[in-house]
Amino acid sequence: MGGVRVVRPKWVRAAGVCAVVGLLASCGGGGGGGFGAFPVERGAEKAVGKGGSQRAASQGAGSAARLVEESFGLLAETTSVRMTAVLEAPDGEQRTTLHLDREGNCTGSVDAGPMKRGDVIVLADGRMWLRYSERALAEVRAEAERRGPEIAARVRERTAMASGKYLRLPRTAAFSDGMCDLDKAQSTLPGARPVRSGEVRRRPAVTRDGQRVVPVTGPRGAAGEETLYVAASGKPSLVAITGEQQGRSLEIGFSGYGTKVLAGPPPREQELVLRGGGGLLEV
Repeated sequence: MGGVRVVRPKWVRAAGVCAVVGLLASCGGGGGGGFGAFPVERGAEKAVGKGGSQRAASQGAGSAARLVEESFGLLAETTSVRMTAVLEAPDGEQRTTLHLDREGNCTGSVDAGPMKRGDVIVLADGRMWLRYSERALAEVRAEAERRGPEIAARVRERTAMASGKYLRLPRTAAFSDGMCDLDKAQSTLPGARPVRSGEVRRRPAVTRDGQRVVPVTGPRGAAGEETLYVAASGKPSLVAITGEQQGRSLEIGFSGYGTKVLAGPPPREQELVLRGGGGLLEV
């Protein structure tokens, strides 16, 4: 991205990423849940140019606060990233993986609970497709049955047509609200609360999923203790955040920094456009 971005680091809130990464209502909702805040010590303003890297102006080398600040700086300047969110659920776990860029393109799979599971394609021009999983289609049919026999009959026909197909969704679909907007994710990260000394702690490096990372723990609050994992070698990129969301364990992973998002319309024979352009339950 060209130009210069001025960053005033304050508090970094992981819930901002969570709300945008595609977990929809299952993540970042109200009620006081969600990740807490990771403090970043205030320093001088920093300019970030294309291909540059943010550096703390007043931190000691290798300090916990500096690692947090630099890792979120790299996230702020990347042109694309792959985010994987895993949320503990009563029946196992909900996993969402999205590869998204600054233009608004993304591809991946989402699991936001009943009737919100499948493969997604979103393009920068606002077009969006969802290929429902067979589990989600069964959940849609079950919901239709609860709404009455007439609706159930129509929905059975629609879900049969939708099996294995990418359903074209309207631009106004609530399912797509806030999804695939990497700039929005970045804009929601800074909070307003100033840092207090000693609120982040750097731990010894560990091997996690085959990668050496440095854990940095944040303040313990109502949601428990949150931990950032930063790459131990090379650039200090953010690898993962772990914590709790409304009492359930939640992990968000970050990878594929700067890799091209290969998003495009599905093959015509795999596309389904319902009459009226609505969703499966809109009758």
